[in-house]
Amino acid sequence: MKVSGNLTKKNATHVKLYKTNLPVEKDTEISVTYKTDVKKPNMKLGVSFVDQPDDFVFFDVKKKSRDQWMEETFKLNKYKGKKIATISLFFESDEAIKDYQINIGEIKVTNKHNDKEVPAIPTKAKVKNPTFSKGLYADLDLSWESVEGDIQHYEIYRVLPKGKKEFIGAVPNDAYYISNLRRSGKETATTLEIVAVTTDFVRGKAAKVMFKWPAYPQPNADFSVSQTVAAPGEEIQFFNNSSEATEEVEWQIEGGTPLVSNENNPVVRYEEEGVYSVTLIAKNSEGEDVLTKEGFITISKDAKNITNVALNKTATASGQCAPSEGPKYAIDGIMTNNSKWCAIGANHWLEVDFGEAFHLSKFVVKHAEAGGEPAAFNTRAFTIEVSLDGENWTNAVTVTNNTDAISEHAITTTEARYIRFSVQQPTQGGDQAIRIFEVEAYGY
Repeated sequence: MKVSGNLTKKNATHVKLYKTNLPVEKDTEISVTYKTDVKKPNMKLGVSFVDQPDDFVFFDVKKKSRDQWMEETFKLNKYKGKKIATISLFFESDEAIKDYQINIGEIKVTNKHNDKEVPAIPTKAKVKNPTFSKGLYADLDLSWESVEGDIQHYEIYRVLPKGKKEFIGAVPNDAYYISNLRRSGKETATTLEIVAVTTDFVRGKAAKVMFKWPAYPQPNADFSVSQTVAAPGEEIQFFNNSSEATEEVEWQIEGGTPLVSNENNPVVRYEEEGVYSVTLIAKNSEGEDVLTKEGFITISKDAKNITNVALNKTATASGQCAPSEGPKYAIDGIMTNNSKWCAIGANHWLEVDFGEAFHLSKFVVKHAEAGGEPAAFNTRAFTIEVSLDGENWTNAVTVTNNTDAISEHAITTTEARYIRFSVQQPTQGGDQAIRIFEVEAYGY
């Protein structure tokens, strides 16, 4: 639980958390676990009893946390024979504290000297069916044999290379599916621990099981730019999109300033007209990958004339939800009044005829969220094709995992009169309605 806000003497806050009927014995204790970065907790732990439920006894929590988890325990032996009616927290400060914040990790009432049975170690722990993605992520089934006794749940931990443990999850069953577990550095194997926890929250010793990672992957080089066509002296932003395993990069930028760069996302300026290639070398300890895009950048004075050539041209589509959501509404430049193209189902397309050929350099697609709809409705997978005659098509853009409200797609300068926007996955989930508020094609 997190408590936050501006704390002053005037706005002292009493939070009544739990109604109970807990008997107090001679060794009963109450404790709170908390974390805060202020000088002192400015918190009291409150208890009222059944015989006078509106009268609270407050215990002043004093231990300094220093932004680390801290536990403070109070003995209740002087209240032996009573029953706890309410447990609360009280916050106040003599000095005003702006943006006060404290996290409460646990409140517990225990009998200190009660013998509590420690659960056994789970047996027959196994890792089954591990699959790996990019050499960096693992999906796997973890199973074990149930422990006898009053078991509340099992906790799953991952042991990191330097011995620190990371909590993965908890489950009341004897199996757990781990998805998208990120490899820690270049570890060759990962140890997982399964801990049985009783209904009294007594934890047993851990069962351990290990799985091995495949060889650490070499990088895959990939990059994009803010625009592929620019006027002399205009800046272009380069973006390193190489795989996660990449540790360093080297750009070789023909005709640009700089000619060579080791920055992830350098800004480049070209002074002379021409068509230039770009090379990116992605490196790590295992090797390197080289990607060269020939004739990728065009520098021309005509770039000053680049406009959205699709605006208010002729549009057709394979389907539409209603006449008010036809294809023309995706190229009208209007983002208000729900002006969009809608179609139901995957594999629908929207085609635009510019009326004449243009040199195209970039596409911008404005998805559902850009028009004020939920992000879950943004188009997930789509392609953009280009054509000079409307019959022979060349793929220019392929997107398989879009989540953006507005997606931009710079391409090597391509001459075309037609574009075709095709959808393979309409949304982020199961909804099958395509919602495109605008398709823009920039060229000269």
